[in-house]
Amino acid sequence: MSSAPSYFPPSSGPLATLTRSVATLRLDPTVLTERLGLHFVPGFDDLDFLDWAEVIGRAGRYALVYHRNAPNPSTEVVISSESRNPRRELLDALNALQLTEEDVSWMHPDVISISTTHQPVHVEAKQRKVKQRLKTPKRAAAGSPAVHARSRSRTASARSSRVTRKK
Repeated sequence: MSSAPSYFPPSSGPLATLTRSVATLRLDPTVLTERLGLHFVPGFDDLDFLDWAEVIGRAGRYALVYHRNAPNPSTEVVISSESRNPRRELLDALNALQLTEEDVSWMHPDVISISTTHQPVHVEAKQRKVKQRLKTPKRAAAGSPAVHARSRSRTASARSSRVTRKK
């Protein structure tokens, strides 16, 4: 964390579009430097002084940004604002850092794991099952005359028992 602070992200070059924060890590720059040998560079943006490090993954370049004077300082994973698949890029950055989703304390809703959300419901398949149930004749309907006959006979026997009780 040496050299004169410069504006982040740089105004040109491959890091110029790194403005989209998609996750925060549970690890601070000191731990990341000790554990992974990252080199954080001092800088500043419109908010505060910060320290940042470049991460090169298989699919692109990313940055880790740590705002020094934030109320709850944390290391942010920053990807390109032009990203079309933020989840894939976050996973690429974590893979390059040899980290997992367990090392993440917060993720942007655009990148939340599918495993933590409900599986999609196939409405069309459910509607077909409901329509099939409605089309098939009810089992009770096939034997309904017998059902009605029984209920009539029970009613008749109940009447006859009342008549005999009155006598």
